[in-house]
Amino acid sequence: MNAESEYFFRHAVMRDAAYQLQLPGDRARLHALAFEVLEAHCGGRAPEAPPLIPGDDTPMPPHPSDAFALELADHARQGESAEREKAAGLLYLRRAAVGATRFFRGEIALSLWQQIAGESEGLDMGEALRRAGEVAILLGRNAPAGALFERAISLFRAAGDRRAELIALTSLAGLHRQTGRMEEAERAFGSALAAFRTAGDRRSECKTLANLGHIYLETGRSREAESALTAAIAMARELQDRTIEGITLMGLGNVLHRTGRSEEAGRLFEAALVIHREVSDRISEGMALTNLGTIAQETGRLEAAEQSHLAALARSRDTGDRRNEGVALGNLAGVYMINNRDVLADASYRDALAIHREVGNRKSEGITLANLASLLCETGRAEEGLQTYQQALAILREARDPRPLGYFLCQSATHCFGRKPFASIAASWCEGARYLREFGDEATLARVRKAMRERCAEAGVPPLEETPAAGSE
Repeated sequence: MNAESEYFFRHAVMRDAAYQLQLPGDRARLHALAFEVLEAHCGGRAPEAPPLIPGDDTPMPPHPSDAFALELADHARQGESAEREKAAGLLYLRRAAVGATRFFRGEIALSLWQQIAGESEGLDMGEALRRAGEVAILLGRNAPAGALFERAISLFRAAGDRRAELIALTSLAGLHRQTGRMEEAERAFGSALAAFRTAGDRRSECKTLANLGHIYLETGRSREAESALTAAIAMARELQDRTIEGITLMGLGNVLHRTGRSEEAGRLFEAALVIHREVSDRISEGMALTNLGTIAQETGRLEAAEQSHLAALARSRDTGDRRNEGVALGNLAGVYMINNRDVLADASYRDALAIHREVGNRKSEGITLANLASLLCETGRAEEGLQTYQQALAILREARDPRPLGYFLCQSATHCFGRKPFASIAASWCEGARYLREFGDEATLARVRKAMRERCAEAGVPPLEETPAAGSE
């Protein structure tokens, strides 16, 4: 320990000892004095915070005390117990929670919102719990998030506030979507959409319609997804809500990309990225960078793809977004694999898998397992690779997203030559091709057809007839 560290250590020990020697009443007066001096230093009392309205994320006006909000809250809450100090403690606790959420200090934000809930009642308690749940999702804590949302829903229902209850239900539906419970998510979003339309709540209607569009895409209904997201973009522009517009543009870009319109998709991802940066939506910025990296990767611009995926990875780590950190790592591994950097690819796929399992992202777990299986097959570890494909395909069937399932059924079939009967290979490939055809992804279908033709030629067998699948692996 150097001299400076030893000084600070001894100073802290002596300060704590001196503090503990004070009588409780004296401590309270010292906290009250510290609160008074620090608040005066910041120019006086911060403005009263607006009510905690569910779904209203309008930022509070900044105040010089924001940098000291947590200290002010602590001094106020441990000071003399007048009602004024209690109210000040909750005010600064709220400002500290908003600041921690805004600057992605997830652990602190989660703790503060739960503290606020514990010191509040009724609607304020419910909304503090809901916001704690949103932070928990970002941290990959799905079970605690679900419990927080359920408590918020009960409180809003007991208070008779139907709009607040619906907002909390859509938060829970978003968790269901992220953890693969698509039917439950769709039912909740559908019910909320009808209620928001009836109530004339256009902003909530727009956000819910966009969420339904994402679910349609992820469950193979690309036409319905395109229609819902196009309508949501028009509504966001009508409302002049740039944050929702950016997110929804990115969703529509995903529809176009997954149905073979990559050039148009790239333009939408670029437009979305501009908006995300304009409104400082750093989480969505990371997602847009991931999408642009994927487009670059598919068009052979590997250096640009790697830089985009690295930027997305950095952004997800900056914001504490564990879910998208896993996605970015998996995409980066794909670039390493194409560039024959097999050791890096293997490690990155396995790191991504660990995160997907941690946050309960089953579909991405299946996709990453399938990509790892391909790497294993192509680097002389075929037996392990085929076993990994079996695990991956089981998860992808559970996720019920036809596009990745179709693609990896076809890809796994090309790796099975010489290891499985040709009839089994043909059945798997035809099933995968059927999923891609029904989804409408003609570009991917063309790629897997070409790969299978080449594989059949190498093996000296006739080209496959593309017929409806009679079985699967």
